[in-house]
Amino acid sequence: MFRLVHKYEEQEKPLKIVKDLDVFDDVWVKEGNDIYYGWVYEITRRHVTVVYDNAKRDYKFYIEKQSKQSQIEQDNKILYCNKPKDDN
Repeated sequence: MFRLVHKYEEQEKPLKIVKDLDVFDDVWVKEGNDIYYGWVYEITRRHVTVVYDNAKRDYKFYIEKQSKQSQIEQDNKILYCNKPKDDN
């Protein structure tokens, strides 16, 4: 008797960029050496406000022009639109 087994290749999702973000989307914020899970609280043409660290902190990242980046670096923080990969 034969058994049919399908192997599905795991397809990578396209990377999300800043202009794809919407309210309540998942994001990650790197502050110092720590990376925190967060979500978009507010988004406008000029900034993205993110709540992170179990809603203990929030931060407003400013968007430059038509941002086609998947991350924004500002002050000592980095906003990631996609979950950062572990480098360990």
